[in-house]
Amino acid sequence: MSVNGKMYDWEDLSVNLPQGVAINITAISYSDSQPITARYGKGGVAHGYGTGNYEASGSMTIDLEEWERLTPHLGSTIYDHDPFPITASYANSGKATVTDKLPAIKITKVSTSNSQGSENAGAKDIEFSCIKPINYGGKPAKRK
Repeated sequence: MSVNGKMYDWEDLSVNLPQGVAINITAISYSDSQPITARYGKGGVAHGYGTGNYEASGSMTIDLEEWERLTPHLGSTIYDHDPFPITASYANSGKATVTDKLPAIKITKVSTSNSQGSENAGAKDIEFSCIKPINYGGKPAKRK
């Protein structure tokens, strides 16, 4: 529900990384899933279901300046770091803040692309896996 027609937008999003609020972030996305498989016995109709493993992952794009602020928190290498949290808070004037928590992520891929005339040289596209379930606005996606 909007307040006076104002809906959430990029300006309402604040992303916290180990170094604090990420100022130079241009994109973030995260998702999770848990597959369900119908279980059959006698006959052609499912008698129940089984669940597969919960999985969560995401990605973000950050400017080189933000990457330089993040890397000291990763330890000696990019991929051997301890899991760290990411918090995404959505605050819209006149509404309660909605906070999603990714409590423990590990970086799985880093990509960099540059091109002539780019106004954002060195930006990093980072992919990550979530080691623990995502918490959406105070509701965990999955119990441990």
